[in-house]
Amino acid sequence: MAFRNYLGSNTNLPIIDSDTLCRQLSTAPGGVGLCGPSGDRIAFGQRFLVGKARRSPGFNFDGTRAEDMQSGDQPPSAAGLAKERIFAETDSALEERLRDLVRSLSTGPMEAVALRMVDHFVGASGTAFEDATLNDEVRKNPAFAEYHRRFCQDLASAIQACSYDLNRIKRVPMSLLNFSSLSDKIGGLGITVHQVWSAVADLSDFVVNCGTRRWSGRLHYTLYDHFGLDWADIEKHGGNHMPRPGTGNGFKAWYILQHYRQARPFITEIRVSLPVGS
Repeated sequence: MAFRNYLGSNTNLPIIDSDTLCRQLSTAPGGVGLCGPSGDRIAFGQRFLVGKARRSPGFNFDGTRAEDMQSGDQPPSAAGLAKERIFAETDSALEERLRDLVRSLSTGPMEAVALRMVDHFVGASGTAFEDATLNDEVRKNPAFAEYHRRFCQDLASAIQACSYDLNRIKRVPMSLLNFSSLSDKIGGLGITVHQVWSAVADLSDFVVNCGTRRWSGRLHYTLYDHFGLDWADIEKHGGNHMPRPGTGNGFKAWYILQHYRQARPFITEIRVSLPVGS
């Protein structure tokens, strides 16, 4: 989880509601290649991988392990932190600082999600984390609505390019999503996710009408994030005094628990499924 410009002024502009169907017309000249002479409607029962980000969960673009997924490594870059008073605090004191941090940056149902994520972190299982409330918050978010709109445009072009035969579709390169509006920062998506690390998209229930060249299906997003910090996060936010004094110490407590104590970062998996079509 990278917190670049976490308390900055960027906003997510709502473009469409996230439940709006993708309505990108994908008509190609000539006939549909997969349709026979008498075929009018073809349905595919399987699920197709249609989009993928360049970066994999847990790893950098070059394939090395992400720094914010390391634990117990006591990195030399953070040696100065060991000289600070907070470093001598007990695990329970540090954990409470972290809980105070997420409480100050989340509200309503998302506060409960954030606290469950802290519990999972200090529980040190390292297993993936999923939560239905988190999925729903992402689905309703204006930034996700715009992300979905843009991906649908690219997906419709890819479907047209393969003449509607998803066995031959070229996977759409997926960009990464950022939750950085003021609402995100005070509501909980900023502290629990902030910047999505990786993503994949699958299409199921695909049906194409060969006569009209209209298609429909269900698009399944899986978004991945890291609940962990790297040293750059501390350099940026270790001195923060907003939204309350001591915010920076909350980030430091998080870092110390991860890199010097027994807590373990984990991958958050967010799943959103939406109907799409032309």
